[in-house]
Amino acid sequence: MFPYATRSAHRGELRAHPNSTNPNTSQMANHTRDFRGLNCPVPTLKMTNALVKKEFAPGDTVEVQADCPTFEDDMKKWCAQWKKLFVKSIVEGATKKITVQI
Repeated sequence: MFPYATRSAHRGELRAHPNSTNPNTSQMANHTRDFRGLNCPVPTLKMTNALVKKEFAPGDTVEVQADCPTFEDDMKKWCAQWKKLFVKSIVEGATKKITVQI
């Protein structure tokens, strides 16, 4: 039996122990970054800086906003270079919202 599970006295069912966590699961976080007003390629450079500083954990999602004209293409290239998943792109006026998974 795993240290993070316990048997229920009720029917012998295996249940998560209330005072421990499963080491095989991790909490994924959602982050946002607002880079509106910055010229390209500054938004992707700031994403690289955040990635190198380990501000994101594997599996986290990041919504990045920017209004520079080449932002969407830059983020697609950034995702390919850093092996991250380009999830979606939403355009709201001049602002592009890109969601990536780390």
